Amino acid sequence: MGDMDLDEMEANSRLWQCPPIVNNIFQHLCARDLSSCAQVCSLWNTMAKTETNRRRFVEWFLEVDIGQTVDMEGNCVPVESPIGKLHPFQEKLASLRARPGFCLSFITLDTLKRITEAFSSFFIARTGPQREVRLLRYEKRATRLKLVKEIFLNPLLPSQCQVHCISSPGIVGCHDNCSPAEVEDGFAISGIILPEFPGVRVHHIPIDKECKWQLPSNFFPAKALLVFVSTKAIREVQELVNKFADMNDRAEFALGGAVVAPLPEAYGSCFAFSGENLEAASVVIDKSTIDVAKELSLFKNTGLLEKGNCFAVMFSCVGKGIHKYSVSNYESSIFRGLYPDVPLAGVFGNGEIGAHCLPNVDKECPENKARYMKFPSGKCVKVYNSVFVLLCVKAPK
Repeated sequence: MGDMDLDEMEANSRLWQCPPIVNNIFQHLCARDLSSCAQVCSLWNTMAKTETNRRRFVEWFLEVDIGQTVDMEGNCVPVESPIGKLHPFQEKLASLRARPGFCLSFITLDTLKRITEAFSSFFIARTGPQREVRLLRYEKRATRLKLVKEIFLNPLLPSQCQVHCISSPGIVGCHDNCSPAEVEDGFAISGIILPEFPGVRVHHIPIDKECKWQLPSNFFPAKALLVFVSTKAIREVQELVNKFADMNDRAEFALGGAVVAPLPEAYGSCFAFSGENLEAASVVIDKSTIDVAKELSLFKNTGLLEKGNCFAVMFSCVGKGIHKYSVSNYESSIFRGLYPDVPLAGVFGNGEIGAHCLPNVDKECPENKARYMKFPSGKCVKVYNSVFVLLCVKAPK
C-alpha cells in the first residue's frame, strides 16, 4: 500500500510538471492565485509570468448602496451581514484577472460620513469592536478616506500597486457590463484598475498643505494630467498646469480634474500619464452645450479607440447631472451609447478643471480651432462644466 502511495505521488508530480496541463489550469486562475503559484517552482514561475503578461487589460468596479437596504417604511437602514464577509467590490478586487499596477478609486461623501455603518461587519472583523468605537471619533473626512484605502483596498491589492482614493459629493462608475451609473447622493464606491503595461507610466504628484508640489523632470513628455484638489489649493491649479505645460515643451496633453473633498495629508493629488504606449484626449462640455453627443463623438476622430485598451474619466459639476437634466446618468449614458465597451469612472466636484485635447485631428479646422480657443489649458479652471478624458493603452510593439 505504501509503495502504491509513492507511485501515486510520483504520477501526480509528473502531472503537475506537464506544461499543457499547468497552462490550462493557470488560464482559469485570478491574478492573486497566479502570483502564489509563481512561487512554487521554476516551471510554474515561468508559466505564471507568461500568463500574467498575457493579461493586459483595464478592469473596474462599482458598488452602489453599500451596506444599505430599504425597510418597509422606505427608510435606508444598515444591512446586517456575516462578520468578515467581503463586500461585492472587494470580492472583485480579490479576483482580478490582471495583476494591478494602479488603482484610482472614488467614494461618495455620504459613504465616508457613515463609514462604520456601511462596512460594520468588516470593521468588527478586521479591527475589533473597541476599534470600531474609536472610529466614530474620526470626524475628519480625510482621515476616514485614509481608512478606506488602508482597510478596504490595500489588503486586496499587491504591495507594489499604486492605490489612491478620492471622495466627492457624487461619483461615476460602471457595472460589469460597462453600463454607467452617476451616483449623486447615497452610498457608493467605484474605481479603475490598470495592470503594469509596458511603456506606460503613472506618476503621483501630491500638492502638500503648503500648496507646494514637485514635477519629476525625467517624466516628460506626458500625455495626460488628472487633477483632484480641495478648495484650499484651487488657486494653485492654473500655475501647476502652466508649469506642467512648460516642462512638456508645450506639447499637447489631455487635462481633466475636479475640486473634491479634502485628501489625507495633502491639499491635492495629480496623476501624470506618460509613455510611448499611451495616448490621451480630453473634451470639455460647458453649460451652453446643446448637443452633448456631438462633443463626445469627437473622440472618434482621434483614432484612439482602435489602438488598444481604453478607459475614460468623467469630471462633472455637482450642479449638473439630475439637477440640470432631470434624469440620472444623462451624460454618462450618452458616452456609453457612443462607446459601449469603454469603462467610465469619475466624480462630481465643486469646480472642474479641463481643456480640449484632440490628437490626430485637424487643428486648423474652424470648428476645432474654436474649441481650442474656448477651452485652452491656459484657462483650465471651470464651473458648471463637464470634462471627459479618454486614455488609450496600446499593445507593446
